[in-house]
Amino acid sequence: MKTENLKCPNCMGEMLIKEAEGYYECPFCGSKQKFVETEAETQARYNKQIEEERIRAENERIKSQQEYNLKKEEINSTVNSIKETVNAIDSGMDLLNKGEDIINKTKSFIYKIAAIFISSIVLIILLVIACNVLT
Repeated sequence: MKTENLKCPNCMGEMLIKEAEGYYECPFCGSKQKFVETEAETQARYNKQIEEERIRAENERIKSQQEYNLKKEEINSTVNSIKETVNAIDSGMDLLNKGEDIINKTKSFIYKIAAIFISSIVLIILLVIACNVLT
């Protein structure tokens, strides 16, 4: 927008720029005159608005990417915790299976000892009976 000094058409005083309102105002007589925007000024204003929107969109994209990365890290951390828990459960199951195998082998051993013991008692009884029969 042109910012050169503009003279009031009524009193020839220097007019003040009221950019936000879109006009010049004479502080002496109160006369107002609207801005006349050239095509280049209009294009520059539109370009500025487009650039501001591009920057806003880029900042929003960056913020979204950062939020995505944080969520991804949280999810990866949770997945790793779950994997560690599953590994601990697998290790526990391995120990239980080994313990169960030891119990089964121990039972088998005890059954064999019991069978030998019972067989020994039967043999002793048979020997006692044979000795009684012979005497």
